[in-house]
Amino acid sequence: MNIVKIIVINILGIFVAVLVLFVVTDVVFYFIGKPTFFLDKFLPARESAPSSEKIIFAPDPELQEVIEDTPYLYSFCEPDSARSGATCGGLAGATTNPYGGNPPYSFSHQFGVGFIPPGLALELNGLLRGTPTLPGDYTFGVCVTDLYEEVCKTTSLTVRPKSEQEQIEEQVSPVMENATVTIESISCKKTGSYRSGIWEFALYEVRASGTVTGSPGVELGVITTPMQSDTREQLSCTTWGPSDHDCARGRGPSSSSWSFVESGWDEYFMYVDNNYSIEIDAYVYFPENASFDTVSQVTSVTCPPYAHAIK
Repeated sequence: MNIVKIIVINILGIFVAVLVLFVVTDVVFYFIGKPTFFLDKFLPARESAPSSEKIIFAPDPELQEVIEDTPYLYSFCEPDSARSGATCGGLAGATTNPYGGNPPYSFSHQFGVGFIPPGLALELNGLLRGTPTLPGDYTFGVCVTDLYEEVCKTTSLTVRPKSEQEQIEEQVSPVMENATVTIESISCKKTGSYRSGIWEFALYEVRASGTVTGSPGVELGVITTPMQSDTREQLSCTTWGPSDHDCARGRGPSSSSWSFVESGWDEYFMYVDNNYSIEIDAYVYFPENASFDTVSQVTSVTCPPYAHAIK
């Protein structure tokens, strides 16, 4: 007998729970405008949107392409001034897209219709923003809702992968952001000579010095123009370490003094208007891509000609 009572009580409990669930569901559906199980038969018909005041929503079928890992922002609520907090178009006539219906509007991703690119989110006020992380072509539904109805449209967005050059630029630009280099002194003098037949040749020495600053990983190089392979050169920095023929910023100080010396015979130099002109180019670069985004200073020095015919 006790077992029968327990079974009956359990059945009644399940029945009551199901009944309560139906009632709660009906009430929720009634107030959000969805068809109900029972309430539509007993309560007055809900007001619907006048046929002349339907929502008109026309998003761009193809949104502007975005590059992966790049911040993105697009508004389905136009104009931008129509957005107010979490809604769009709080005042009648404030929007050009969407329009009609009974604003304010709110936006949502249409359930079951495509996927918004990972990293992006659609906000209630119509802003689609974030930083997309996965390249691909995405098609998804966007719904706009007012007091009475909901209208959904599809749109598409392409997330393009970064090119090799864009990846390099992303690495180089922050590193080179604070790079500077100065040439503070430069000189050229004769340090020796020799004769060959009726000709006398001079050994020139070019010296330059200055300061350099930069982030870890950048390097300083110095070149002269014109250049020949038979010259001797040396570049040294007080606080940056050596790297091949250049100076490299490691984990030490961000700035350093530098000095450069190069020597060569006068046939190495350019003869212009009875003078030998040497151009010095001091430049800071990122060795991962030395051809991109260098910072440099160029100056020149004139060396008097010492090679001449002996009468």
